[in-house]
Amino acid sequence: MRSAGLGLHNAATAYRAGASGRGVTVGVIDSGIDPNSHEFVGRIHAQSGDVTGAGRPLGDDDGHGTEVTRVLAAAKDDRDVHGVAFNATILALRADQAGSCNTPATGDDSAACSFFDSAIAAGVNRAVDNGARVINISLGSAGGASSLLRSAINRATVAGTVIIVSAGNEGNNTAPAFDPNNPSPFAQALLASGNGLVIIATSVDDNNVISNFSNKAGVAQNSVLSAMGQGVCCEYRNDTIYRFVENGQTFVRVFNGTSFAAPQISGAVALLAQAFPNLTGAQIVNLLLSSARDAGAAGTDAMYGRGILDIGRAFAPAGTTSLAGTTMAVPLSGNGGTTSVPMGDAALSNSPLNAVVLDSYGRAYDINMAEGLTASAARMRLTPALVDQGRAVSLSRGTTELAFSISAHNGGNAQLTPLALSHGQQYQARILAGRISAAIARDTRFSLGIRQAAAGQVAALQGMSGGAFLTATDARMDSGFERAPDQSFAMRHQLGRFGLTGSVEAGAAHVFARGGAAFSRKTLNRYPYAAVGLGVDRPIGAAKFALGANWMREDETILGARFANFIGHNGAHSMFVDGRGDVKLVGSWSLGASWRQGWTYANAGGSLTGQSVLHSNAFSIDVSGSDVLAHNDRIAFRIAQPLRVTRGGLALNVPVAYDYATLGTTFGIRRFSLAPKGQEIASELAWSVPTHGGYFSSNLFWRTEPGHFDNAPNDVGVAFRLQFDF
Repeated sequence: MRSAGLGLHNAATAYRAGASGRGVTVGVIDSGIDPNSHEFVGRIHAQSGDVTGAGRPLGDDDGHGTEVTRVLAAAKDDRDVHGVAFNATILALRADQAGSCNTPATGDDSAACSFFDSAIAAGVNRAVDNGARVINISLGSAGGASSLLRSAINRATVAGTVIIVSAGNEGNNTAPAFDPNNPSPFAQALLASGNGLVIIATSVDDNNVISNFSNKAGVAQNSVLSAMGQGVCCEYRNDTIYRFVENGQTFVRVFNGTSFAAPQISGAVALLAQAFPNLTGAQIVNLLLSSARDAGAAGTDAMYGRGILDIGRAFAPAGTTSLAGTTMAVPLSGNGGTTSVPMGDAALSNSPLNAVVLDSYGRAYDINMAEGLTASAARMRLTPALVDQGRAVSLSRGTTELAFSISAHNGGNAQLTPLALSHGQQYQARILAGRISAAIARDTRFSLGIRQAAAGQVAALQGMSGGAFLTATDARMDSGFERAPDQSFAMRHQLGRFGLTGSVEAGAAHVFARGGAAFSRKTLNRYPYAAVGLGVDRPIGAAKFALGANWMREDETILGARFANFIGHNGAHSMFVDGRGDVKLVGSWSLGASWRQGWTYANAGGSLTGQSVLHSNAFSIDVSGSDVLAHNDRIAFRIAQPLRVTRGGLALNVPVAYDYATLGTTFGIRRFSLAPKGQEIASELAWSVPTHGGYFSSNLFWRTEPGHFDNAPNDVGVAFRLQFDF
């Protein structure tokens, strides 16, 4: 059985964090303690004893002190109850006047003993001298406190010792000894001398309702905390819970009083002091008061004070959290960034990226930095290709070619938009959409792109453009992530049998949150990138081959992924090597294959080290022919894997341990793989045929594990388009 109040006050959070009060000395100034109880074996401080000067052995004539101490620190030994700080060291300070405890307390609200301020002051001083982090005083009176006691309280709190005192039990007395709407004058006197380190305890029941016997917060409300003091288990006899039978039912006797609310709070102080040894007494008090659950009127009020003790909330990080040993803020709500399409479902991995953060109180917590990563949505390839309502325009004169599209948006204003890369449009213009191409010498040709990727222009200059596929991309064209080129340029020069092509491109990476259709989403942000490339091509008999190398610089993204500051967003540089081969087969049939291999190196910054390397690849294989089903028709089939991270990921230098004794941080390298479990394979069959001055085309596609998400539903569909010249 556990002590009443542990569930109400969320003590399990502290226990899960390893807190038990071990190593923390708690002073209890009361009527003494039963030194032979199994609840306190091995944990009674050697300096425990009588502080009245009477020289009595440690004991408890009244029982009140033992009952209070059980609530605070009874052992967790699978017998009877256990206290809030069940491993704390108990400094039992017997302050009752000898012979004053005439009637043992068995369920009474308060000790049936007399206590002099001088004895209480002596107990406070002994507790401070022996390093007590908290002193529980479940006592009260209609009088204030002597100068001797006030001086002792001042000394204790200056030393950083927290004082918990009960509010009093005059709430339902017909002739109260002091005002029930305020804590006892005794408690108020201690508060006034306590330098902000005194908390007054009022009582609530297990429904968070203030007990009818409890004094209210009143004028001391800013320093009052409510805790369970009603129906607190249990009366002991012969060192075990006393049970009795009435009318065939078994009962136990419970205790009521603010005397039992106070040790709930004292136990919480001990748990915090053990778990976070850097905390000062003032910080512990502030944490307990500011983390209380609101009750009664909104905010601090004259009944519940600051609210009801919530140990779980007091243990939670407070204020701004940052990586230990750094000034890098880490929001505990997540938002570590958004991965990119080549990383697929890597962000959903259960692999932790553990690190240590400190809150505004300097308390250390373990966090999983990868928990807040968001996976990018799979790219929706079909919809954008079908919804374009623009008009394709192409011009050709001599060796100069131009192609672009005009669409009416925003109230009919003409805007320049990219041409769709269908086979029909390629057949009409023989050039890429949105580009100007011209021969500047007999063996040299250039291409200037407007919002078009350089890779497509290179392919066109080499005469190795792919077919009219909507979803299965040519591996050489696949940058892997959503990007919007602003401008690009390519130039090819013929050197005998070889063609040498150079290219440049600049634009912005687009980062999208997962969820919703890609085409209808708004870009979260634009992050600049630039790329340069060099390629060589050569025909060999009935075949033609091309090999290229591309270098790409990203200013703030890593292969299209954008990470938070505490991970690192200093960008990356990538090297891609790719190739394509086209071979003519029998008749009009031809076979083509493309591949791309990439190496991405994240720039150091934030927590990222220079050891963060990603390996990626893409491939595509297609076969095509013409005059197959109809005159001048074209049919093609492709199977492709979009760019995918195959291995590697983030290598972060993060705090992995924190020493409260030295306030020193130990750093270590933690790695997080960005290789997805899923692997998208796209298959697509495309067919087009000229008809009545235009083109009819159809595409049938099937994508398994789209976006490289393991076990994601297949993406299957068919598209039909009819295009005309005007």
